[in-house]
Amino acid sequence: MPASEEGPFEEVRERFRGALSRAVRGSLQPGLYTGPLWDLPEDALPEGWRGWKLSVLRRIPGRGAEPWGHLYLLAGESPAHVALTSVPALGAVGTGSAAGEEWTLAPGPLHVRLLARPRNAGTAEELRQFSERVAREYPAPPGAGTGGTPPAGRRNGPDAEARGGPGDPT
Repeated sequence: MPASEEGPFEEVRERFRGALSRAVRGSLQPGLYTGPLWDLPEDALPEGWRGWKLSVLRRIPGRGAEPWGHLYLLAGESPAHVALTSVPALGAVGTGSAAGEEWTLAPGPLHVRLLARPRNAGTAEELRQFSERVAREYPAPPGAGTGGTPPAGRRNGPDAEARGGPGDPT
């Protein structure tokens, strides 16, 4: 991607890192941490979109770590709908409570989405609560009011498409 197009995406990534730090510090879960933020392959997303992935884990003293699942940060200038189920590079998704959830962090002109995919149904609630905290901590672009998605903007599971998709108020 040309350097001139990298600027807005770098800003999104840095805002997200800040939101992650605040969410981890504010978490009531002892030992919660995230892995590094990895770039998703550009050819895995619609044209004009960039994405990143990270793991969310909790340290278990004397046992290692319990992986809760993955968070995906997606940003793009096009109105293309990008969801856990529409991008093969985001991996297989479960069903029901392990299907994953999505939040709109910022509507256009640069759409920013947070997608959470729990490891299994047993970690779905913890990952959902952490993801909601990240969404609340994500700062809105200058002049756009508050960050994150209001509760009505959240979507859950495969039937959410019938409800208008993520962040769609209709």
